[in-house]
Amino acid sequence: VAVMDEGDVVKVAVAKKSQNQGIGTMLMDELIRTAADRGVTRLFLEVRAGNPGAIHLYKKSGFVQTGIRKNYYEELGEDALVMMRES
Repeated sequence: VAVMDEGDVVKVAVAKKSQNQGIGTMLMDELIRTAADRGVTRLFLEVRAGNPGAIHLYKKSGFVQTGIRKNYYEELGEDALVMMRES
């Protein structure tokens, strides 16, 4: 979702059996490239604090943590890390 020069990454998912094969990196690279082509200079996302694989992927893609949303995933009783990437 993009508004002006900011975008929100709503969902990125790779099937469990296909993880750790570079697919997530390829998806993020394409997402970032497409956003840039559309004039988006800042991307935001929320990621479950207990998902180290996803956090690693996002950091590798240039995202940094900018905040925490307490109990964002109510059904899991888990916080979300707010992350941003600026180009």
